[in-house]
Amino acid sequence: MPAPITLSEETLGSFVLCDARLLGIAWEEAGRDVALRFMLGDGRSVTLRCCRVSSVRISLDYKPNQGGYALSWESRFERRGSRWSFLFDCPPQGSIDLECDGARLDHDAG
Repeated sequence: MPAPITLSEETLGSFVLCDARLLGIAWEEAGRDVALRFMLGDGRSVTLRCCRVSSVRISLDYKPNQGGYALSWESRFERRGSRWSFLFDCPPQGSIDLECDGARLDHDAG
């Protein structure tokens, strides 16, 4: 299993989650952090752990009798001063947008 990747300017390319399916959202560390679990296009699952989050906006909307995983159209991290801004865009269901102090990408076992 690959080692976790810590977000930095140098590793930014490893944090592209295009064509990824959102499997779950969890609050961790007494609600301070957010973990987003994804299934990548090649079948591997990863967990994105965002540390010290704020300005969290989760907007996912499904029509009646519709379900399934939210599939990303675009995802990106951008530097905002000393913090990072993260967008996970999954039309037509919606998006997840947040700010954090840092992030780590863990490759799940299996």
